[in-house]
Amino acid sequence: MKSYIPTYQLQKNNVVLNVLGTALFAEIFIAVFQPFGSRAWLPKGPENGLIYFASATVVVLVAMGIIAISRTIMYKYGKTHRITYLSYAFWITAEVVAMAMTYTLAVLFIYKMFPNLVASSEQLDFLNLLGKSMLYTTFILFIPYSVFILYFALADTSRQLQAVKTQTESDQPEAEHSQVFNFTDEKNDFAISIRDENLYYIIAADNYVDIVYMNSGKVKHFLLRQSLKNVEEQFASRGLVRCHRSYIVNLKKMRILRRDDDGLTIDFDNPQLQTVPVSKTYSEKLTRIFTA
Repeated sequence: MKSYIPTYQLQKNNVVLNVLGTALFAEIFIAVFQPFGSRAWLPKGPENGLIYFASATVVVLVAMGIIAISRTIMYKYGKTHRITYLSYAFWITAEVVAMAMTYTLAVLFIYKMFPNLVASSEQLDFLNLLGKSMLYTTFILFIPYSVFILYFALADTSRQLQAVKTQTESDQPEAEHSQVFNFTDEKNDFAISIRDENLYYIIAADNYVDIVYMNSGKVKHFLLRQSLKNVEEQFASRGLVRCHRSYIVNLKKMRILRRDDDGLTIDFDNPQLQTVPVSKTYSEKLTRIFTA
């Protein structure tokens, strides 16, 4: 059975934090520790120290650009596909190779333009430079990547614990008027918690469901890899009712159930939201529940 990376690794905020945090770490690490004898690539002298720092900054900016492009592609790809750990490892390897190749070609170009910077003719060997670049890149990326993977995992665990705590509190008699819906993906990994007063409806979208809710006065959408049938079975006893083969609605947010030329439709208590159709298969059941 394939093992997939957790969905929180591809959340937008986590992707941005990973890119910026890795760039900051690389800049500080290279400038302060001058790893793997990289400072020895330039002759001694204060002016060359500035050149080293400027070169390190350029390298980090280029690397950040490569990582940003890579992670943006991964983020968009992850919206419609699950990414296995093996694929993730290949993806990171490709990032390392791309950065090492870019750095190697840049160094060769600089040395060609400014031959007086070369301390040894061995530095002009392409394979030698590429090998060193891949080694340096791997070691420099290993620390921030590992730290962020652990941080995201701990943050997700904390969110799940908080969701369980909130759910437990909502189940108490004094809080019967409100509850929290905890949604998980097809791997049963926690994805999002939404209070019932904010959740409106859920739409089927191929192998995903689109959860429509309100946050800070705005309509929000959360795309989750899950089937509508599983959502229906999980929350049927808690007020989420199937009204159409493509829709599940929150009964508490329904305000009007009306019949027009196309059949029954549902209006909600928020004009920003579209009406939701009711199919003939579910019309009798929904009418009975809504008018009870």
